[in-house]
This record gives sequence, C-alpha cells and structure tokens, in this order.
Amino acid sequence: MGMIVTMRTLARMEGFALNIGFWVALILGSLALLFTVSGLFSVLSYLVEQRTREIGVRMALGASSQQVTQLMLWQTASPVMYGLVAGAGLATTLATALLTTEFGAFISQIVRVTDPVAYAASLLVVVAGCLLAVWIPATRAARVDPMQTLRQE
Repeated sequence: MGMIVTMRTLARMEGFALNIGFWVALILGSLALLFTVSGLFSVLSYLVEQRTREIGVRMALGASSQQVTQLMLWQTASPVMYGLVAGAGLATTLATALLTTEFGAFISQIVRVTDPVAYAASLLVVVAGCLLAVWIPATRAARVDPMQTLRQE
C-alpha cells in the first residue's frame, strides 16, 4: 500500500527542508554576530572606563574633549583591526578547507561559503560596534570635570 506523491509535492518538501535549514543558519549566525559585538562592546567600554583618570589628566593639561575621544578611538582601533584581519583570514582559510571536503562540495551547491558580501557585512557590523564601544564611554569621560576626576581615587 504505497502512497502516490506528485513531483510537485516532492519539490515542495525538498524546498521546505532547505528553507528550514536557511532560517536556522540565519538565526544562529545572527546570534553569533550579536554575541561577538556585545562582547567586544563590553570589553572595550570597560577598557576606556578604566582610563577615566588618564582622560582627566589629559583634559587638565589642555586637551579638548574631541582630542581625547579621537585618541581613545585611535588607540583602540589598532588591536581591533588586527583582530578583524586575523579573523577574516582564518574564516576564509576554513571556508576554503571546507570546500575541499566531500561535504563542502555538497554545501557549495546550495550556499556560497565564500560570499564576500556576508564577510563585508559582518566586518562592518563588528567595526561599528567597536567604534561605538569606545566612542560612548570616551565622550562621557571627556565631559567630566577634570578636577573632579583627579580627586577620585
């Protein structure tokens, strides 16, 4: 007692399975990017907050709040950029290694593993998060009265 299934039904079932896989991958990738940006935001904000006393000294010696903010952005941007370049290189290497396997060949028929738009978009989101993570606490610290900052322990 077999069931009769049309080709259209089989095609819809296959499309449905691929659609579920797409949404699961999209949600997991978005969560990974969100956790990455939130972690970087937390660490970089903490590092800038730790330098509040230094910011107070710089402002007491005549630095403007814009100069202090630019200094914090510049000093934090360098290690972040090194990390992004290393991460992008590692991701590209792993994607290329995955494509050499049998499973990677199967996946490459469905998804472009080395999609430059996806890499560029994720890098832009991480860079924007890092810049915000430094800019927000640096501008907050630059608005504080230098004498009040220096009196704190």
